[in-house]
Amino acid sequence: MYKKRTKIKAAIAAKAPAIKKLLKPDVGIEVLPHLDNKRLLFEHSHSDYKVSYAVYHEDGPEIGETTLDDLLKSKTSRVPAKDHACFSRFRTMYEEFEREYGKKPNRVLYRCDHDLHHHKECHTTEEERVWWVNACKKHKLMPSYIGKHFLKTKNFIVSLNGITMNRLYVYLCSARYIQEEPFFVKNMYHLVNDNHLDFFVAFVAASGMCITNSGHHIIDTSRRYPFPQSIESFASNILDFGEAVGLRKLLNGGAEKVQTKKIREAGGLIAYGTQESIRVLNNALSQGGLSREKFKSTLKSITPEFVDFLYTCDKDHGKKPNTNRKEKHNVR
Repeated sequence: MYKKRTKIKAAIAAKAPAIKKLLKPDVGIEVLPHLDNKRLLFEHSHSDYKVSYAVYHEDGPEIGETTLDDLLKSKTSRVPAKDHACFSRFRTMYEEFEREYGKKPNRVLYRCDHDLHHHKECHTTEEERVWWVNACKKHKLMPSYIGKHFLKTKNFIVSLNGITMNRLYVYLCSARYIQEEPFFVKNMYHLVNDNHLDFFVAFVAASGMCITNSGHHIIDTSRRYPFPQSIESFASNILDFGEAVGLRKLLNGGAEKVQTKKIREAGGLIAYGTQESIRVLNNALSQGGLSREKFKSTLKSITPEFVDFLYTCDKDHGKKPNTNRKEKHNVR
């Protein structure tokens, strides 16, 4: 084990001098030839923070196609939170359910209103929502069983069996973007689907473009003041693309030691826990003498070679991504 770790550190350290060749500040943003200011949203605020959700118990392994309205009308054992500020009450609801019904809830249902934002131009289209769900499933930001029921009824159901708080927070946030910051989903669609930028690199870039509150976000990157007005004004902003690797590692099981906390062992369902886990993974990339500063760059400096470099530094998942591949619309 020690020899393997030493070998990995040496391999990463050997790549450090090459990073200067991969960061090309004078190439412009030719790697994203189809960027369109009319398709990117920079300066909108979030919609109402209120979320409506419930925890409940469902017999059997299959996830039924219920809705929040069905739960509220029925006598099914459930603990709801209607129009609550965020998901921070989740653990309290979980414990209330155990006390009241003598068993653990095994489902959480969140009703996601994709038309809530007061600016209609921010609303996602059906095509964008279908793409977002499939992209999230492919990259493990949503469970594989999410599909037509969510897209048709707005009810996002997650099984709580064996899940960690980190992963549950990622799942719920990924659905909440459609309601709370739909412009983030729209920007992701343009960066990844139209420009074929790597999904996780685009996640960091889109966060810096438009995310208004890192406290409701998966990573600790958000829009800075003064707000960018165009892709030209944003392209020089420094971003920490190490978060792209950290999030990817977190979702692909390369961080078991920071994912061990189950629901009863962890604190509230808030951003800090997941963001701190990603920071732990980012710090691990400093091994072998490769400074964390090497992962900070600007959008106009991102080349396919730099994207490949990011992932060769991910010792658990070093396979080079295919940055020219479109996400398929394969909701089942």
